Amino acid sequence: MKSVFRNHLAKLQNILEINFKFLTLKSEKFYKKENFT
Repeated sequence: MKSVFRNHLAKLQNILEINFKFLTLKSEKFYKKENFT
């Protein structure tokens, strides 16, 4: 049971990391656009 929970946590962590990277990339592009205008 613990191993299943640990696997679930690992998957959640991976998803969060991917989402965070995606959000930071989007915000960087957004800030660059804002700076240009």
